[in-house]
Amino acid sequence: MIWKKKWNGRDATFRVSTIFFFLYLAGCVPTPSENASIPPKVTDLHSFFIPQQANKTYLWHFFFSTKDSAYFITYAGWDYTKTQRGVLPISHLGITDTLRKDSLTDEAFISDSIVIMYYGKAADSLTQTLILLHDTLQIGASWSAADNFITVNGTPISIKAKVMEYYTQTPSANTTYNDVFLISYTTTVKGSQIPLEPQYQNGSHIDKYFARNIGEILEIAKDTSGSTLWTNELVETRNR
Repeated sequence: MIWKKKWNGRDATFRVSTIFFFLYLAGCVPTPSENASIPPKVTDLHSFFIPQQANKTYLWHFFFSTKDSAYFITYAGWDYTKTQRGVLPISHLGITDTLRKDSLTDEAFISDSIVIMYYGKAADSLTQTLILLHDTLQIGASWSAADNFITVNGTPISIKAKVMEYYTQTPSANTTYNDVFLISYTTTVKGSQIPLEPQYQNGSHIDKYFARNIGEILEIAKDTSGSTLWTNELVETRNR
């Protein structure tokens, strides 16, 4: 797989649900190529998140260790919800395994200036949140994605996001995407306790790739040495 027309910068966070099986990464990462023009500054953040179309469903493939799993994400409508940030229009994202036996619902606030993921109900003050996108997408932009994210074993961490790269065009899972940003989400552990999830251990990070008019297309988790922990890839968009 060749990723074309990359913008160099440098220096996602996907919650692994218990309904998913785990498996080892066999995916690929972008390779450098020549720059063509000045990379953009994007302020319409909603266009880089999952489209709010009830007739679409998105098939994802998750790889970790020697196993893999597949699951669907579906936009399931929205309503006004009271959150810690006030009453907001909250979108509902249904997540199900391919056998349709297990399911859960995550929620999101989507706007031009910020996209917030709620890993559970937005109305619940205990729900973990992550600021996926913030203000302006441009190489070098950074923000605090989470100040006090709590892992499975109760370890508090902070997560910092930074826009690392921009690609004018790139193929992934046999589909070509335009206007793709790479954002890296890096963990800092608070205290001496070690998170159970390897992607949340100190210095580990998740690289998330966001394409215009589709949202996330790829996630790659890496440890502090840069070794891949797992990958998560959008493989197909279907009509319901």
